[in-house]
Amino acid sequence: MIQISNLSFSYGKNTVLKNLNLNIKKGDRICLMGKSGIGKTTLLKIIIGLIKGYEGSVKINNNAKFSVVFQEDRLLPFKTVAQNLALFATRDSALEALEALGVLDVADKYPAQLSGGQARRVAIARALATKGDIYVLDEPFNAIDQENIAVAANYINKITAEKTLIAVSHMENAAALLNAATVDIENLM
Repeated sequence: MIQISNLSFSYGKNTVLKNLNLNIKKGDRICLMGKSGIGKTTLLKIIIGLIKGYEGSVKINNNAKFSVVFQEDRLLPFKTVAQNLALFATRDSALEALEALGVLDVADKYPAQLSGGQARRVAIARALATKGDIYVLDEPFNAIDQENIAVAANYINKITAEKTLIAVSHMENAAALLNAATVDIENLM
């Protein structure tokens, strides 16, 4: 499904990825780990097509649809929570996701009215309600309290079962929470 060969990328003179190789098959679940600045988020952005100008090759099944939780929540400030989700999902799947993540009560609020944890769960709801083939989650549990991390992880696992999942996290137990294999990005280069 995703084949990455000899991938290298630099920001100016700062090389963050060097000769990285990774194959992700349909249904694989991985959690990329590694120190800050090593290129985890950069790799995700290359995979989903937001960064070009890299060396090497990235081959992705042409029909694959990505559902993404970015490192930042990326909610449009001039739209309510429900309106943000309606841009990408059906009303029913949006409401189901908001309810499952415990944020249905904020559906008519604007992002500025949300706590950090609420905004993060809304960002997760948006990605899960979109129903992709490949789920890309960059630090999905940022700003979420322990109780709601468990709720979010359970819902992520329910929606992404039998789908491909690529996550990035600094949390030690993130891979276990997401039923994913831990992959140290340093071992790929």
